[in-house]
Amino acid sequence: MNEGERGRSGDNGKHKTGRQEEGAPSAEELIEALVKKHGCTVTPAIVGPNITAGSKSYPGPRSADAERKAREREEKLKKGWKQLNIDAPLNPLAREFLAAAAEKIKSRKVLNALRAALENPDLVTIGQRVLKLRGEAGVEVRRLLDL
Repeated sequence: MNEGERGRSGDNGKHKTGRQEEGAPSAEELIEALVKKHGCTVTPAIVGPNITAGSKSYPGPRSADAERKAREREEKLKKGWKQLNIDAPLNPLAREFLAAAAEKIKSRKVLNALRAALENPDLVTIGQRVLKLRGEAGVEVRRLLDL
């Protein structure tokens, strides 16, 4: 190894024997110096066995609340329900509607009606007018529409 290569390799000409040479910094000290050089701080952390860094799933025991929520989700799945989180306007009427719709769509008839109303809002206006019809005309129109 020539002088230029030795300077770039970072070993300062010392041979790697697998043992720490007396007076040389330890690996931990070298890492700490490098981290501090880049403006970071070294802090101790306790990491249990079988936990990988950056792991999103924690294999350890769950809290009581997490266990309860997992049971609730499982029970709802068995009943054909799954939690859905959505963004809603900051409007009490809109939020009230979404909550009511979520409850009412258990019925296939209501689900189809809500879908039709979303696709063509004029249907709602027409339906409201038909329901407001009075007398024989109202009875006849509702009979023809099978309402």
